[in-house]
Amino acid sequence: MKVVIVGSGNVATHLALAFLEGGLEVSQIWSNSYSNALNLATKVNAKALEDLAEVEDDADLIVIAIKDDAIAEAVLKLKDFKGVVVHTAGSVNLNVFENKIKNYGVLYPLQTFSKDKSLNFKTIPLCVEANNDETLAFIKAVAIKLSDKVEEIDSERRKVLHLSAVFACNFTNHLYALAEDLLVENDLNFDLLKPL
Repeated sequence: MKVVIVGSGNVATHLALAFLEGGLEVSQIWSNSYSNALNLATKVNAKALEDLAEVEDDADLIVIAIKDDAIAEAVLKLKDFKGVVVHTAGSVNLNVFENKIKNYGVLYPLQTFSKDKSLNFKTIPLCVEANNDETLAFIKAVAIKLSDKVEEIDSERRKVLHLSAVFACNFTNHLYALAEDLLVENDLNFDLLKPL
């Protein structure tokens, strides 16, 4: 199976490595920055693309792992692709593909990603959705090679899950920052909170 990754950021990097570890070939990487695409392509023995129009016709899957507001534009550039196209966004509806791609879906990893932090992808929940049963079966088969935690979740429920994850992760971090500010203002060491 040939996989093309659109993107070279945190999610794209971890997914490319997970595909490789799952025994799937990452054949091409495209990014707005060719040098970033080249860096990631080198890590997974893929070809870096300068233009999305260069995507191989015989690729089986295109994974769009870019900023949410850039997904619709990427989909338009891939409208003639015959394989399956998925995006990885928690808050972008499945209908972004409608009337543009024949077989499409979502492969949303529920995780905070950093290129510099290694992760066990097998433990990361993957939320999947598709426009038809055959495509859903295909996406699930791919997802199972990446993770032991695969859940079918539609766009509306995925948005709720994503928002909940933002609350749980980002607001907790913000509260830690506020706590640190308060401690610094009062000449107290932040390390005192670490056992909590």
